[in-house]
Amino acid sequence: MRLLFFIFLCLSQITFVAAKTLIDPTKPQGAFHQKKMQDEVSSALVLNAVFITGQSKYAVINGKQYRVADFVQGNKVILISQNQVILNTDSGEKTLFINNHNIKKDINNGF
Repeated sequence: MRLLFFIFLCLSQITFVAAKTLIDPTKPQGAFHQKKMQDEVSSALVLNAVFITGQSKYAVINGKQYRVADFVQGNKVILISQNQVILNTDSGEKTLFINNHNIKKDINNGF
């Protein structure tokens, strides 16, 4: 009886190990890269708003407030204008636009 139980235990362990190495055929192609893609999306910079009042200029990037000379994910803010922010990156200058160029009118010029 013990021998039969031991054989059953060994066979069940072999099938458990084999099941771990099987690939799910119903899983979409490239699904294992989903985590990497989510990390890239989360590191994308989005200009949410620009506030210019008197001598102060602020940009809201990814929900956080920045001024000129601040660093955003390792990129230095070098210019804040009415509808864009220019960052100095390792690969050169990068321009962020509010609302992906969809600004129709400036509120200060006869909205």
